[in-house]
Amino acid sequence: GAPLLEVLHEQNWETLFPRLGAAVADLHKSAMPGLRPGPEMTDALKTAADDAAELVLLAPQLREQITLWLDCLTAQQNTFAQENLPLATTHGAIRLEQMLLRGPELALIDFDALALGDPCADVAEFIASLQFLELSQGGLRSRLLEATQLFLRGYSQPAPWAAAPKRVAWYALAFLLSKMFLAVKNLDRRSLQYLESAGMLMGQQWYDQLEKC
Repeated sequence: GAPLLEVLHEQNWETLFPRLGAAVADLHKSAMPGLRPGPEMTDALKTAADDAAELVLLAPQLREQITLWLDCLTAQQNTFAQENLPLATTHGAIRLEQMLLRGPELALIDFDALALGDPCADVAEFIASLQFLELSQGGLRSRLLEATQLFLRGYSQPAPWAAAPKRVAWYALAFLLSKMFLAVKNLDRRSLQYLESAGMLMGQQWYDQLEKC
């Protein structure tokens, strides 16, 4: 099959993204005995904090806003620690780059990080990566936001649990910090053009969702 990211603009998004959501839900529902425990929220927070520390060294003008986001992630993680979390078979790196398409057939690849973990982390990783295309490819904001809703709709129908908006927002903000750091570290010129505009706006929207939920 063809890498989905390479043929994305040839597809009908109205039908594609609900299919992607359903495919991720099917993975989460599958029973695979013997899976290792997946990363916990404390692991995601540490990675985000480490990457954010490097990011503000390279882009000090972002320090104030990113510090605010990290404080919010830390406070909310303490709240989530009191919850009973659903565990599922998680991919651990669920992005468009990990999907192949051939006609009506869809395949997920790269299962190195397969684990028993929080399904909201997979959902948030997919959404954060999808929306980050606004930076790496330019424009597309309204279409990507619409694709996010289509994905969530396709996921929620077969999934036996809700993709809790606040948990998804928490992971998405954590993952976004790492994606922003990698864009700066790798001198991704296309993403860097939009980092302080679209990238910061994206993070602020996740932050606002965490604060109001």
